[in-house]
Amino acid sequence: MTKKLDPNAFNFADWFGDANRPEESADVFTRNGLVGEINALQRQIEEDDRAADPEGSLGDEAVSANEEKLAELLQEFLDSKVTVYVKALTPGERTSVRKAHEASKQPDEDFVIRILAASITALRKPGKERTPVSMSYGDILKLAEQIGDAQIEVLFNAYRQATSGLPTVDADFLLKRSGPANTPE
Repeated sequence: MTKKLDPNAFNFADWFGDANRPEESADVFTRNGLVGEINALQRQIEEDDRAADPEGSLGDEAVSANEEKLAELLQEFLDSKVTVYVKALTPGERTSVRKAHEASKQPDEDFVIRILAASITALRKPGKERTPVSMSYGDILKLAEQIGDAQIEVLFNAYRQATSGLPTVDADFLLKRSGPANTPE
């Protein structure tokens, strides 16, 4: 015998009380000025390797000064990573941002700046705790000048995923890291 469900007994909070808006994150790097030097050092190391004695001993694997410098710069670049958390905006919030953008008479690129100002909720540096933030339009303009259009696009894509995409998590991630393929057998 099937139990009859009573639609009048539905309690919204029981089913959806812990629901919240989707959020995404993206990483940006603040020390972008290092990239040119990193790339130059990588090319120099490759040239040095090609010019090296091909008969050299395999055991002679001394690290060159350029390789040490490259390792330092790569670590410095990695340490400049900032994880930016963005939330989905409600239709009402998006409408407000759109109206503010239209009233400003600014070019279309300005809309992205306004959206990010409204959607960024937190930041985190490597090894640190997540810090809630409220960034202003001016903050995002300054950020865009400092990190460039490509990284702003990364943040905007995270916003679009949070707002319009289905929330996804790679359920296989833990299995890949701890599954049988990672055992010595």
